[in-house]
Amino acid sequence: MPRILYADHPLALLSLQHALAEHFDVHATSRMEEAKTILEQGVDLIICGLYFDDPDVVTFIEMCAQDERTARIPLVCVRVWEHAGRAG
Repeated sequence: MPRILYADHPLALLSLQHALAEHFDVHATSRMEEAKTILEQGVDLIICGLYFDDPDVVTFIEMCAQDERTARIPLVCVRVWEHAGRAG
């Protein structure tokens, strides 16, 4: 079963994780350190939510692109959390 790292805001994690869990081995996190640990174990796909905020989505993407172990892993950015733009 393909392994997916899904890094996103805590409130967004459950919906996409639940949708993918039947067909994929999904490892979800909202923390950078945990994401690094999951990446070290090996994944086939990285899904990163636009509202990942530890530290932020751009830093996470740059980290993945600069590391030779993760640079060739497909990375997809998604917006899952429907209330993210309305937080105030």
